Amino acid sequence: NPQFYIIPIRRVLNSKITELSLRKQIASHRFSRTATERSNSSVEVVNRAPSSKPPFTVGDIKKAIPPHCFNRSLIRSSSYLFMDLFLSSLFYYVAAVYIPRLPVSLSYVAWPVYWILQGSVQMGLWVIGHECGHQAFSDYPWLNDTIGYLLHTGMLAPYFSWKYSHRRHHSNTGSLEHDESFVPKKKSSLNSIARLLNTPPGRLFRLAILCTVGWLLYICFNVSGRKYEKFANHFDPKSPIYNDRERFQILLTDIGLVVTSYGLYKLALAQGFTWLITIYFAPLVIVYGFLVVITWLHHTHRSLPHYDSTEWNWLRGALSTMDRDYGVFNTVLHHITDTHVAHHLFFTIPHYHAMEATKAIKPILGEYYQFDDTPIIKAMWREATECFFVEADEGEDKSKGMGSGGRATERDNSGTEVVKRAPSSKPPFTLGDIKKAIPPHCFNRSLIKSSSYLFTDLFLSFFFYYVAAKYIVHLPTPLSYVAWPVYWILQGSVQMGLWVIGHECGHQAFSDYQWLNDTIGYFLHTGMLAPYFSWKYSHRRHHSNTASLENDESFVPKKKSSLNSIARLLNTPPGRLFRLTILCTIGWLLYICFNVSGRKYEKFANHFDPKSPIYSERERLQILLTDVGLLVASYGVYKLALAQGFTWLVLVYFAPLVIVYGFLVVITWLHHTHRSLPHYDSTEWNWLRGALSTMDRDYGVFNTVLHHITDTHVAHHLFFTIPHYHAMEATKAIKPILGEYYQFDDTPIFKAMWREATECFFVEADDGDDNKGVYWFNNKI
Repeated sequence: NPQFYIIPIRRVLNSKITELSLRKQIASHRFSRTATERSNSSVEVVNRAPSSKPPFTVGDIKKAIPPHCFNRSLIRSSSYLFMDLFLSSLFYYVAAVYIPRLPVSLSYVAWPVYWILQGSVQMGLWVIGHECGHQAFSDYPWLNDTIGYLLHTGMLAPYFSWKYSHRRHHSNTGSLEHDESFVPKKKSSLNSIARLLNTPPGRLFRLAILCTVGWLLYICFNVSGRKYEKFANHFDPKSPIYNDRERFQILLTDIGLVVTSYGLYKLALAQGFTWLITIYFAPLVIVYGFLVVITWLHHTHRSLPHYDSTEWNWLRGALSTMDRDYGVFNTVLHHITDTHVAHHLFFTIPHYHAMEATKAIKPILGEYYQFDDTPIIKAMWREATECFFVEADEGEDKSKGMGSGGRATERDNSGTEVVKRAPSSKPPFTLGDIKKAIPPHCFNRSLIKSSSYLFTDLFLSFFFYYVAAKYIVHLPTPLSYVAWPVYWILQGSVQMGLWVIGHECGHQAFSDYQWLNDTIGYFLHTGMLAPYFSWKYSHRRHHSNTASLENDESFVPKKKSSLNSIARLLNTPPGRLFRLTILCTIGWLLYICFNVSGRKYEKFANHFDPKSPIYSERERLQILLTDVGLLVASYGVYKLALAQGFTWLVLVYFAPLVIVYGFLVVITWLHHTHRSLPHYDSTEWNWLRGALSTMDRDYGVFNTVLHHITDTHVAHHLFFTIPHYHAMEATKAIKPILGEYYQFDDTPIFKAMWREATECFFVEADDGDDNKGVYWFNNKI
């Protein structure tokens, strides 16, 4: 197992390029793929950069680049320098002379526009200073360093200090031990704080720090940099970052920064500190934000490997970077953004030749060249979400299959109901076979379309509340006895639709943005006093272990051998009525509070304890976040009760919530409880057979109200990222493939509830069956 490390989110098989395939690529001019692509099902697929030893050398790459690309023209380089200086001066003049004269309302718009324009142009000047540090500005090192020193010092940046640490970054790119910037953490080094930072609020916090003070944290405290044995920063000449021959230039850098800072201090005394912030410091924050984000994004993506000392070499490390598309900023920033791969290979190429060099090396690099055209803001959130640590692959993922046709029950010629068991043998098809049958657009998640269902349900919920609060409360007693139950059913049904949307958020089926999905799901479920993250993770394990007698998370049936004397009492008509009553009223609370009907753990488990055995270490912080949300919501409900009265709160809020909880429990129970559905112990279970051990049911008009979670449940267990508005089409497409493995029951729901409560009391293996690991429902004690 090679000791290279890559950010682990989805296990995508790493394509190994050979010298023969490389030659074919060059001959046919098939260039590299983008780092992420959409499959036929519109699922994002990560094209990992090859991490094997490249079948070419730096010399091979260099030969492909036109020789003039390595020429540095002082005149041409100076033209870009003077153009940026002119634009920066022009923007300063406009800001200093005209913006202060604008009305206050207009200045609130003008200043941010100035900051962005000035910051962008000054970032272009930074790039020119960066080229000076690489000796790519001219053929004269003394001139390069003089210009770079003045440019960077004028932006309060330590030129020589950063020049040398940046040089070591280029010398050790992709090395977990020796790289100098944005060195990712290994999973084994994460601490408890990491779990807090790996939540949507934590990611937002990290990005805010990154874009504002990230640069200062790096140069002052070496945050995200290489770990040294003693404190390291960019101002101490004795810092372990530098060697003895470099220390004098670090001191020279410090002197320049002190002189510049004193000049700014005098300027602030003359013009005012507010003036200095608006004219000088605000654009500088833009510069620092650009600098940090650009550096981070060029070396942070799921497709990029990192290496430890056993596998790293310079060429493999230099290829562990990518080009990105910043739109118009590509030109403003002198193409440091979309020619970064070539820059890491040949950093003395000036920026005005970098595009030509990049085009020349693509056929040589082939799949070793990585490019991502994801919009930058979206890419920032995605990388903050998905690129949290690195770890070595433990081996290839074992592929999983899926599968499962017809009605679960039919009538024979005498009218007797006959149960048609679902096949429990290994399906003759694979997940890929099923997926190919589904139209690709069914996998597309539309934020606009999803939001339309969300807003419709919210509107209906508020409308019903308005009617209840405005009119029903004033109805005379006889009429109110009818109106309130009607309101409870209508409101509870609509809110169950909102629950389903929150459930889709947990499955990342609402939109392409995980942070948005979790935010919406969190607020929806918390508003219904339901633990969003807690249930999300236990429900995920239900999907991962459906129909497993040992590991499923909900409605795990008992084996006949485990029944006790109380079972006989519960297996009578009064006992069944009692069980159904509990199921439809407090069944949900019993499950989340006491794990009733859930998987058996060695210690007490519930959905509120962050240390519950249901959850892993990396999930515990989000369980705590869930608890905080529920406490806040409960306090709000308490204050509402004080203001409106407890009776009002029960009628308007809690009674519909009981309907929601009843729907939730009954739907979950009935989808996995029928005489036709098998369960498996560990000797026979696999994911495919378990996923097929569910069925669709017909809830009539409620199919639509509940967004078809009821009559497309089989497809949901096979592909839970399909949004509900494509689920019916997907279900129709997979039926011919599943055949008898697809189970459907159109029995009226109340009748089905009594029948399943009667007939599905425990599970046992068939007598004489060679396959003792397959269990079926029965009720004959």
